[in-house]
Amino acid sequence: MDLAFETKRVAQGEIPKTGEEVPVTPRRVVTYKASQKVKDRIAKNNVSALDGKSETNPNMTMLDPSSEELPPIPAKRYFTIGEVSELCSVKPHVLRYWEQEFPQLQPVKRRGNRRYYQRHEVELIRTIRRLLYIEGYTISGAGNRLREEKQKSSKG
Repeated sequence: MDLAFETKRVAQGEIPKTGEEVPVTPRRVVTYKASQKVKDRIAKNNVSALDGKSETNPNMTMLDPSSEELPPIPAKRYFTIGEVSELCSVKPHVLRYWEQEFPQLQPVKRRGNRRYYQRHEVELIRTIRRLLYIEGYTISGAGNRLREEKQKSSKG
């Protein structure tokens, strides 16, 4: 194992209540220097930064929020939060948060508060994801944009 010990210099600090200056002794830092064998193994199994695909499995894309490649939505009536999470590349806790922020998103709740999303809600989540992660909207900006689109579709 290649370990390196670094010693940092003593810095001057200040006690907030009294304003007295005191020396702050540094902690000792131990870092691990990876061997070439470890580096080669990481490089072999690593995900290419350019195309976002694993070299060992080219069909597997990273869970990158900015990635526009999403799987097709299957022909089902209801989807669980786990299924929606995979279909939209968004973690379940983010979906729960978005329910609070976007009143348009209201999944059906059954048995013990389990959420069931319909196809139009999955499409709405994908739209929200695109607005936030790809187009760079804030949550309030994305909410305004969704309201504008709804008004346009109801008028026209």
